[in-house]
Amino acid sequence: MRKLFLIAPIFLTGLLYATETAFTYQELIQQASRNIRELRFEKAKEKLSIAKSVQTPEYRFYFLMGEAELGLGYKEDALLNFKKSLELEKNQPDIYLKCADIS
Repeated sequence: MRKLFLIAPIFLTGLLYATETAFTYQELIQQASRNIRELRFEKAKEKLSIAKSVQTPEYRFYFLMGEAELGLGYKEDALLNFKKSLELEKNQPDIYLKCADIS
């Protein structure tokens, strides 16, 4: 009987961690994008945080994080994320315009 009590916390902890990585990086990026379209910026940041733990972020991650930060009113953080996105992928004319509007 005591063995069951020792195993249960380990099993439950495993379930908690499994929910954080149950989605692929691509799925998390899509969910974050949808959250931003729905103006759910905090939720988008949560999805992006999980995505970052699954895979090394690429330019779309930083673009979406910039959008989420901008939606929350954190202009300086948004600008940093947009610039990082541009460092990774130069061909994003919309971001140049966003950066100009923020600056």
